[in-house]
Amino acid sequence: MKKIIIYLAIFVFLAGCTGKKNKEVTLEEIPDVNYPPEETPLSTDEISLTIEEIEENVQEETIIQPEINLSQEEKKLEDEMPIIAKKEQKLPKPVIPDEKEKKQDEKFIELLNYFTSWSGEYLLYSAKWNFVNVGKGIIICKEEKNNNGEFYHIAGITVPEGSMAKSGYGYNRVDSFIDKKTLKPYYFYSYVKNGDKERTTEIFFNFNKSEYTWNVKKLKKGTVYSNKTQKVKFNGNLYDGMFVFYVLRSADFESYQKFQYPVAMEKIWNLTITRKDKMGKNVPLLGNKEIYLLEPIAESDEGVFRKGKMNIWLTTDKERVPVYLEGRVTLGTAKLSLISKAKINPNEKLDRALISRILNSVD
Repeated sequence: MKKIIIYLAIFVFLAGCTGKKNKEVTLEEIPDVNYPPEETPLSTDEISLTIEEIEENVQEETIIQPEINLSQEEKKLEDEMPIIAKKEQKLPKPVIPDEKEKKQDEKFIELLNYFTSWSGEYLLYSAKWNFVNVGKGIIICKEEKNNNGEFYHIAGITVPEGSMAKSGYGYNRVDSFIDKKTLKPYYFYSYVKNGDKERTTEIFFNFNKSEYTWNVKKLKKGTVYSNKTQKVKFNGNLYDGMFVFYVLRSADFESYQKFQYPVAMEKIWNLTITRKDKMGKNVPLLGNKEIYLLEPIAESDEGVFRKGKMNIWLTTDKERVPVYLEGRVTLGTAKLSLISKAKINPNEKLDRALISRILNSVD
């Protein structure tokens, strides 16, 4: 799966496109949201402590036995009774997590707080190849639920404009579904269309078995010519190609300079994020802001990031907004600039109608 979100621009932007724009962006070339099958279970693998356990104050209780005064005859009778071994009843000791567990729980709560604030947020970008406008991209996060429970649905879509749209290149869609209880991915879907070729990728996560299953279909002129499925084992944390973008937004760049995230695609590869600097900038849409200058380096072309280096401007405030993205591509530089940021109505459905309206809200 190639050319998604952060590299919204790369997809786009092959040599030979012009800057002439269509009056209205349409999503006819992109499928509507592909929800996971209802029987797909959410990720039930528990973190070290549940939220309720983390927030609960564990108190150690002491039992005080009442003092009993026995008469001389009662004492004598008790001494003459056969000794019966009694099991000493003790209250269970409170479970106190070790330092590693505490840090994991703190990170979980921090990430949960971020997702609570990001729920309903959409970020709209203009895409340029060198100095030519070539399309738009949007990422959006929405809280939803099905018969299995509540989850965060993250969607990313890129749509070309002008001659790129006519050529059929640059249409991409990514959907990530994150279990709200554990903040772990349980289903990932991506769609890429370039000319008469299409590619879909599905990933089903099973953290209980520490494995995931991927399926990749390739089509030409609507006919499937390749259909592959495989299971992959993993250990510890794992992210999908869209979820990792939100996780890095929450990283503690004040305390640490470098982070590494394992990303699941057809194989597991590492994404390394390095904080290069912290500075004040006049950023797109938001004006003067303090930002982190980040450099992601991917080991593979699969997923959100493509192999090689790029730059991300991420605001240092509580919103952690990625306002600008830039990377080298064939014959130039691809750039994404934030042009709109808002919240959607929580009752709105995250479908093509909503996304079309957002894409066309800004020229």
